[in-house]
Amino acid sequence: MPSISRRRLLVGGAAALGSALAGCPSPTPGGALEMHPAPDGTAVAEAATRSIDPERHRREAAVLDAALADTAAVITDERPPLSADRPVLYGATVYDVSVTEGPTDPVDRYLAVVSPSTNGRDRIEYEELPSIDRIALADLKRHEVELGDAAFDEDFEMAFDYYWYDEAALSASVLVPDPEYDVIVGTTAFNIAPQAETVTLTDFEYSATVRSDDPAAFGDRLAADATVVFEGLSDDERALVEDALDDGRTVVGLDNEAYVALGERLLAHDPIYETNRQGEWLVEYDGENYWVVLDPVRISELRDRLGDG
Repeated sequence: MPSISRRRLLVGGAAALGSALAGCPSPTPGGALEMHPAPDGTAVAEAATRSIDPERHRREAAVLDAALADTAAVITDERPPLSADRPVLYGATVYDVSVTEGPTDPVDRYLAVVSPSTNGRDRIEYEELPSIDRIALADLKRHEVELGDAAFDEDFEMAFDYYWYDEAALSASVLVPDPEYDVIVGTTAFNIAPQAETVTLTDFEYSATVRSDDPAAFGDRLAADATVVFEGLSDDERALVEDALDDGRTVVGLDNEAYVALGERLLAHDPIYETNRQGEWLVEYDGENYWVVLDPVRISELRDRLGDG
């Protein structure tokens, strides 16, 4: 069974998940409601899948390519590099993705902090570094190229993760775990200060199968099977929905009865997806379809009815 090299793919990085409470004017926020237009099958498919652009999501695309090239592919990482909580839209095809966790392995990783050098250690040009170090410090080189002479001063400092876990790759480095050189980038030399920590790696076995080669048809089927109709709303419920439509999202306080009533309407139907105690539905409102995310946050009568996914 083929395996991607035992290092974390450097492209893509970790996605920072925005809090449902960010920017909320309420001092005691209770829940959030998102509503996004989904007027046709194509829009429904985009809302109901995890879209992977091979240029912008290179890490996830590499995982999916590996899974599609073989019956299964094993990727070793700290956490699943591609979530399998919903189908994936890749190119013009919708795929079902599954992942199984295998053995774990504790290993060392390094954070290398660089700052302008003031000591007398031997120096090496950036271009002369082993590839593992050039890759790790590529942003440092780009910083110099973009800013030129103004790139660095005595207070400059950057930190770089060495996401390399196999001993053979790490042994090629001249900067971690024990720096042998200061590094010269242009005319500025940098001191390297590695910081080690132990992380646990897991083998994630991925497989992928075609769900639909017509995303619009996939979305149309989902709309036909799983649309919840918002009808007979109270004035307060309708006002809440309109607030969500204005900005795509609205946040309410702990005691908002209209929010609880809307949540009850939604929870009378199985959510299409249920993750992190949030639920997602396709809703028809005033003759238009919307993708709706209910995040009860602190409203326990709704939150406790949604699982962890």
